Amino acid sequence: MENHTENEELKTPDFKENMEEKNEEKKTPSSKIKKIAAIGLAGVLVLGGVIGLIVALSKKDSTPSEGLAYKLAKDGASYIVTGMGECTDKNVIIPQTYNGLPVTAVGEEFVYTTEAVAASAEESSAESSEEENSQEIAFRAVEGLESVTIPEGVTFIAELAFSYCEDLKKVTLPNSLEEVGINAFYSTPKLQYNDLEGLCYLGNKDNPYLVLAHPESTYEITECVVSDSAKIMLSSAFNYCRNLTSVMLGENLTNIGALAFKECTSLTQIEIGGSVEVIGAEAFKGVSSLTSVTIGDNVKVIEEQAFYACANLSELSLGNGIERIGEYAFTGCNDHIYNVDEENDTYYLGNDHNPYFALVSGSPSIPYCEIHKDTKIVADAALAGFSRLKKLVIGKNLKFVGANAFASCSALANVYYQGNEAAWNLLFVGEGNELMTAAERWYYSETQPTTDGKFWRFEDGLAVAW
Repeated sequence: MENHTENEELKTPDFKENMEEKNEEKKTPSSKIKKIAAIGLAGVLVLGGVIGLIVALSKKDSTPSEGLAYKLAKDGASYIVTGMGECTDKNVIIPQTYNGLPVTAVGEEFVYTTEAVAASAEESSAESSEEENSQEIAFRAVEGLESVTIPEGVTFIAELAFSYCEDLKKVTLPNSLEEVGINAFYSTPKLQYNDLEGLCYLGNKDNPYLVLAHPESTYEITECVVSDSAKIMLSSAFNYCRNLTSVMLGENLTNIGALAFKECTSLTQIEIGGSVEVIGAEAFKGVSSLTSVTIGDNVKVIEEQAFYACANLSELSLGNGIERIGEYAFTGCNDHIYNVDEENDTYYLGNDHNPYFALVSGSPSIPYCEIHKDTKIVADAALAGFSRLKKLVIGKNLKFVGANAFASCSALANVYYQGNEAAWNLLFVGEGNELMTAAERWYYSETQPTTDGKFWRFEDGLAVAW
């Protein structure tokens, strides 16, 4: 019985618990490993899920928007995104390519007129211009549009492209951008800018100062230093900053927008050097205080009325790289900026090395005109309406004839060119010069020609046919 009792005591609950604890202790190493492995696996799964979610969200954030409207560019080699189309995204991402071709523009380019600049400068006029123009104006007045990402490869943003997008907060612009149309971001009150030394810029992560939009305060700014990172100055950037006295342009700025310094009536001088290639329409119009302007060799285009009515502008130096001077670009400036060819009653602009670089005007009553032999360009509309002009002599150094330079020269019958036919074919002639190109053309020969053709020579200082 005792033995039995002892055996029973050995099997009491306490005994069992002790035995289980001992057994558990023996199993501890492998059990812990299993538990740790299970926990680790769960962690990996959770971490993997988080990473997957982040990747998915990141991929979603960078996925180009679908349903946007496009138009094949005139060259057939690229596309223009013309508007929202069927896209409903609040955060629009424009793709780099469409149908296998690059996307290079946002909105279609407007046909420029001086009136268009004035019209787009005012809200009411901009609204009326939409009614009058059959073109779709890109993303204008899109409700609910909060952000736009424009990809690398896009070089052009059209006039009024994002105007009146009242919910637009963020725009990412590509480094490839070369031109932004008038008032492209007009009336976008929530748009966020990158501020630097009192100036507001738009850009991207790598270059937040790519495009100069405007100063923080129009009325208080007295001087400005444009960042060397800036490539483009938007239209109307400083217009009516009447206390602005000093401007230093950045070394990498290529484009000064239309109306950029209009009516800055305290600005007395400016040097446009560095990388600037384009001076926009009416950029310095009405800057009556301006007395001195130096334009560097990199400038290629001076648009319509760029320096119109700068009444006190008496010192002007043009760069040697200019290819086009727009209509009325220097009309209303001080007469001292012109170099006059009294014999032909014509007016030129130039520099110390070449005073006759550009023919810009003349007397409408002249019947005969010999363009100076050193002249490189004829400005837009330079001799337009010279209805008595019958004979025109063109030097072989002429490279560019501007739009409408000889428009309405109805009496023009003969053009005497001081080069040969091969050189003539290299001359750039802008639109609206059909009367000049249709006139009878003669090529210069100092001696009696031995071949058939129409040749001429100078005799007593006048062009005479052989």
